[in-house]
Amino acid sequence: RIRSYTVVSFAPESMSRYAPYIVGVAEVEGGMSLMGQLTGVTPSTLKVGLLVQIVAHQPDTDRIVYKFKPA
Repeated sequence: RIRSYTVVSFAPESMSRYAPYIVGVAEVEGGMSLMGQLTGVTPSTLKVGLLVQIVAHQPDTDRIVYKFKPA
């Protein structure tokens, strides 16, 4: 469930090709919170409380990052 989010318009150089993009904090089972990029939403369709699922994304062979998409 999304707890908070922001639209990143001025991204760091490593992420500039993706800007603007949405980053959110989601509460997962057990009360833990994770931060990740939100996909499949726009600022007008996104709201606090939206149910999301975690999607693992491997941008390169050295790392895995988490993204969220609507459940």
